[in-house]
Amino acid sequence: MKLMYISDGEMCLFDGADARVIPSQRVDQYARTLRELEQQHAWKTEGEGAKFMHKVNPYANAAERQRGVVTGLAPYRDGVLYAVDLGRTGGVYTKDPLSPEEPEGLVTSAVGLHAQDFAVCGDGFYLAMHEGAQRHIAHMDPATGNYEFLTEGDTLERHPFPSKDGRSIHFDMCGFARNEQQQLTARGPSAIVSLNLISGDIREVYADAGTEYLKYTESADGTQRMLVRPYQEKRRGSNPLGCLLAPFSAIAGFIYLFSSLNNARKGKEPPMSSSGAEAAQQREQPLYIDDVAIDPKQIAREQAHSKDDYPGLIPRDWTLQRILGDGSLEVVQRGVLDYLPLQDDGYIYSNGAHVFRVDASGARSHLFKAHLATDFILLGE
Repeated sequence: MKLMYISDGEMCLFDGADARVIPSQRVDQYARTLRELEQQHAWKTEGEGAKFMHKVNPYANAAERQRGVVTGLAPYRDGVLYAVDLGRTGGVYTKDPLSPEEPEGLVTSAVGLHAQDFAVCGDGFYLAMHEGAQRHIAHMDPATGNYEFLTEGDTLERHPFPSKDGRSIHFDMCGFARNEQQQLTARGPSAIVSLNLISGDIREVYADAGTEYLKYTESADGTQRMLVRPYQEKRRGSNPLGCLLAPFSAIAGFIYLFSSLNNARKGKEPPMSSSGAEAAQQREQPLYIDDVAIDPKQIAREQAHSKDDYPGLIPRDWTLQRILGDGSLEVVQRGVLDYLPLQDDGYIYSNGAHVFRVDASGARSHLFKAHLATDFILLGE
C-alpha cells in the first residue's frame, strides 16, 4: 500500500511500513525567496550602519510566519496533482512522489487562486476553488490548467464527488447570516446537496438544523458514506439583534467559513514547552478544526471512557456513517476527522492522531501515527 495524505500542510507518503514527508518544490522555493528578501532588507535595520535603526524588517521571519501549505491531492498518471496556498497566490502542480527530486510540472498558478478537495473524473477533475470571498465547485483540465466554475453566488462549497455516470456531483454546503451592515454574523450547518450537470438543478439530499453532513462518497460496490457531526453555531459580533438570520437550508442560504482557507490549516496543537506549567496550559488550549473549537478536556474524558489503544484528537460524536437502502444512517466509526473509501468495501480513516484501515468485516488495523491527517489518496489505483 502506498497512501498519500496531508498533515500540517505537508504532503506525506506511507509506503506500508513508514510514513515520511514528501517536500513540495514550490513551497520550498517560496520559503527560499522569503529568506532571501529578509537578508536583502536586513541592512536597513541591523548593524551599526543600519539606515532605519530600531525599525522592523518587513520580511523578518517571513518564511516561518507565511509558510506555504499543501491544500489538495489527487492521483494523476504515474504521480499526483497537488495544490499549494502561498498566501496571496496559489497553484496546482504535478509531482512524482516516489522521485521527489524530479522537477515538478505546472498546471496553473495565479494570484488569488486557492484550490482544494480534488475529485478525479475521467481526464479532468472537480475541485473546490476560492473566488474572492466565496468557494465554488469547478472543473479543471490538468493538461491545460483551464477551469470552469459550476456553481456561483455568495456561497462556499466543499468535497465534490461525481456520480458513476458523470451526470451529477454531490458536495456539501451551508448557510450563513449577515447583519444590517452585511457583515458576517453566523454560519449554519453543512448539508449534502446534488448538482445535476445536465439541467443545472440542485437538490438537497441530507440536511438538518442541528447536524453537519460532510464529504459524501460512494464506493465501487455502491456503499454510500459521509461524515456526520453535531452542529455548533458559529457566530461573530456581540449584538445578536443585529443578525438578520438567513434560512439554514443549504440551498436557500449562503455559505461562509471563518477558519483557515484549507484542510491543511486545520488548527495545529501548540508546540510543547519544556516548562511543565506552560505545557499544561498549552494542553488546555482548544483545537480549531473548520472553526469548531474542540475542548481537550472533553477529548481526555472520552478517551478515558473508551479506553482506545490509539486515542485521537476528535470528539466521538464526529462520526462516519453509512447510508442504508431506506435512506437511514448507521454509525460505522466514531471520532473521525477524514476518511477514504476502498474498493473492497473497507475504508481508511484518521482520528486526528492515528490512521487506521478497516476491512469489509469491520476489523480495524492501525497503520501509522499522523497529526490531523486528511486528503487521503492511494497511489497506483
